[in-house]
Amino acid sequence: GEAGRLPGASPDLFPGSGGLDHLVPRLPEYGLRERCRMEEDLFGFMVTRHPLEFAAGEPGQPAAGIITAADMARHAGRRVRMRGLAISYKRIPTKAGTWMKFLSLEDLTGTFEAVLFPDAYARCAEAALGTGPLLVEGRVALDHAVPSLTVTDIRDACRDGTRRGSPLDPLLAKGGTGGGN
Repeated sequence: GEAGRLPGASPDLFPGSGGLDHLVPRLPEYGLRERCRMEEDLFGFMVTRHPLEFAAGEPGQPAAGIITAADMARHAGRRVRMRGLAISYKRIPTKAGTWMKFLSLEDLTGTFEAVLFPDAYARCAEAALGTGPLLVEGRVALDHAVPSLTVTDIRDACRDGTRRGSPLDPLLAKGGTGGGN
């Protein structure tokens, strides 16, 4: 007999059913984008791919001019652009009675902290409301060898700047709803 089957056991789950496989229609596999869209609609998040893989354009293509969380320390003191999904935030009042915000974001290489001091927060508060994908610009600071981003600008990372319900929307609008990976 086959490995893992008891001696004398039938290979058919329902012996005598006459092999009904020919009655079950063979459906085509969904394409990557459609599968991810359906996961997002069903679960509220993607399972097959990370949403940031789509924010940069085609999955697997690096975004030009954008550094990653893993590269932050190498850019200490420099102005940079980063892309990420907001995973947590804390909005706090200052002694002067204004507001600032701390954001934790994740990209494909890890997590990073971004700080919006009152001036930047006053300018960018609306853009900092969503989960993203967000495009953040600012200066990398190192505190005890731990990098963070002091934000000067933050906006939706979709290419045309309009807020969308999903990072897949720009790709699906190009007709990439089915087939193809």
